[in-house]
Amino acid sequence: MSFSYSAKAVVVSCSLAASEQVTADLTVMLYHVQARMQESQYGNDVYMVRIVKPEGIGDLIDEEGALMERGRFSFDLTEEIAIDTELEVEITGVGPSSDIF
Repeated sequence: MSFSYSAKAVVVSCSLAASEQVTADLTVMLYHVQARMQESQYGNDVYMVRIVKPEGIGDLIDEEGALMERGRFSFDLTEEIAIDTELEVEITGVGPSSDIF
């Protein structure tokens, strides 16, 4: 199965994963974000997801994307993002979840 198209997702949680003070004036923060697809059709297969909008949100995701299983995926950010933020994502099919385990 190989395809690619756009869909909508929503942020369901954003939590501080790490914080490090680099200098007296600079602290680097890393947030872990969990999101879910708004459409229910993604519940049984495994997909790769790349965030298209808002721009810059998916900068820490590698170029293949984040793995989405059962309609949920997670990624890291350097800025906090509000719960319920809508994301436009590009989905690429990988296959049924039983194929990768």
